[in-house]
Amino acid sequence: DVLKKRKWVLLVWIVVGLIGAGLAFLLLPKVYRSSTLILVESQKVPTDYIKPMAVDTIEERLIAIQQQILSRTLLQKIIEEFHVYDEELKRQPLEDVIDLMRRDIKITMVDDRFHRNIQAFTISYDSDAPVLAMQVTNKLASLFIGENLKVREQLVEGTSEFLEQELFRVKER
Repeated sequence: DVLKKRKWVLLVWIVVGLIGAGLAFLLLPKVYRSSTLILVESQKVPTDYIKPMAVDTIEERLIAIQQQILSRTLLQKIIEEFHVYDEELKRQPLEDVIDLMRRDIKITMVDDRFHRNIQAFTISYDSDAPVLAMQVTNKLASLFIGENLKVREQLVEGTSEFLEQELFRVKER
């Protein structure tokens, strides 16, 4: 009975809600998010042959990755290459624009709630242009992968030199 008596009030509120949602959709700025998933692989050589040089967790790696990705030089390179925040650069100093870009970049660990030992993280970037969001995310991921390969290569070279020196020392004995 209450609904029958108040059906017009209920109908008016539903219409007002729909109109409000439509206006919010039209007036609020559109934000596009592009994200990429990066899988962190562990050492391939069995630990019986070569002990790992550093045993670090995905959390420790993620902290290092965030510092690497969010560095001033890397972000400035991306801002110049893709002309991101051109309007803001006219009004604000470069440091403020880089801080703005840091807020638009999100780095999160993948939840391993089923304990499958998955070590991965996502890098995402928010922009008002979908293509720009995709390009910046791809650039961030490729720069990270390139830098990570350099670091791993240096680590392998150091390990190789150490093993060669140890082998030479053992041969001399």
